[in-house]
Amino acid sequence: SLLNELVRTARNLYGDDPIHNPEYGKIINDKHFQRLKALLSDGETVMGGDFDETARKIAPTVLKNIRPDGPAM
Repeated sequence: SLLNELVRTARNLYGDDPIHNPEYGKIINDKHFQRLKALLSDGETVMGGDFDETARKIAPTVLKNIRPDGPAM
């Protein structure tokens, strides 16, 4: 399924612990980190959703059951 492929690809690119992967980028500033973090609750998390506020990193996240007019869209 598409969801399974998204999860597989994200793990292949960033490993099982992307927040601690030095090649995985961080969010540019706290304002945008907070904005993106708030979107994590918009649907059901398939993978990811972990974050490190100090490092301003959010793990690659796949959500499902998102409304077409929902904030994450």
